[in-house]
Amino acid sequence: QKLLGISQIGIYDDFFDLGGNSLMGTQLISELRDAFQVELPLRSLFEDPTVSGVSKIIEQERSEAQEGEMSKVEDLLKQMENMSEEEAKKILEQKKGKNQR
Repeated sequence: QKLLGISQIGIYDDFFDLGGNSLMGTQLISELRDAFQVELPLRSLFEDPTVSGVSKIIEQERSEAQEGEMSKVEDLLKQMENMSEEEAKKILEQKKGKNQR
């Protein structure tokens, strides 16, 4: 609404039909990336230039990012499970030494 200068925009209103252009679209995507902390490709706006469409893509990106983080955590847990107590102590001592510097 702010970018287009329109007071009422529906979730199914087309960004380009409302007067949006590619420069405005670039600004909008940049603001959405900052607001939602997602890697949102510019093509998202062209694939479905509505609030509804872009919000679905944002949710999908956030979900994929969370799945990726969970996968990293699971990998770390597996590494820890396979680690001996001596290896774990050694790593903790190394981390402790780095944090004291």
